[in-house]
Amino acid sequence: MRRAAVVLVLATALAGCAATATSPSSPSSAAPAAVATFEAIELGGMGNDVARVSIPDGAPAIVAFRHPDDAAFTVDTLAADGTGLGRLVEAPGRYVGTVLLVEPAGGSVDAVRVTTTGTWSATIEPLSAARGWDGVGKLSGTGDDVVRIEPPLIGVTPWHIEHEGSSAFVVVTYTADGPTTVFDETSPGEGDIRVVAGTYLMTVRGDGAWAFYVLM
Repeated sequence: MRRAAVVLVLATALAGCAATATSPSSPSSAAPAAVATFEAIELGGMGNDVARVSIPDGAPAIVAFRHPDDAAFTVDTLAADGTGLGRLVEAPGRYVGTVLLVEPAGGSVDAVRVTTTGTWSATIEPLSAARGWDGVGKLSGTGDDVVRIEPPLIGVTPWHIEHEGSSAFVVVTYTADGPTTVFDETSPGEGDIRVVAGTYLMTVRGDGAWAFYVLM
């Protein structure tokens, strides 16, 4: 009888340890999205500027720019030491669009460098604030955009794309394995693509109207 009681106590202790190791509150299972939110950041001005941004390190982010003037408009991202990280926007004149500021894989952007003689404004938000689409039916828009696909695609899905505009039209999709360019054309037209399972995000770059249709 005493031996049975000892075995029972030992089994209970081991079960408690196992429960602790798999508890959702343990650091190893904490959701990354829980630390990837922040308040929207508003920027703006007239003419050339280097605007500092302060977002949590590694937090994926989008930025929506508005440039109502006819002057050329370019925006580059900068590291803390002023090193250029990449170009976000390059427009010959008026511009309204949303682009990725920090990729889903993370990174650090310390400032944006705006080059223009006109007025401009920008809103920086977490990736969770991006436009959402359930991957069913039709999705349409104009110019640059960032689109969350919720829920992520559960299988290979055929899409038909139509686009206008004179500049390059580029579509990049994201899965857990990273980004993939699935469409890249330099003139108005249309085409069909197959998007893989697990796709949860896409970016669209172009200067005209566009539409996506799911082919069933």
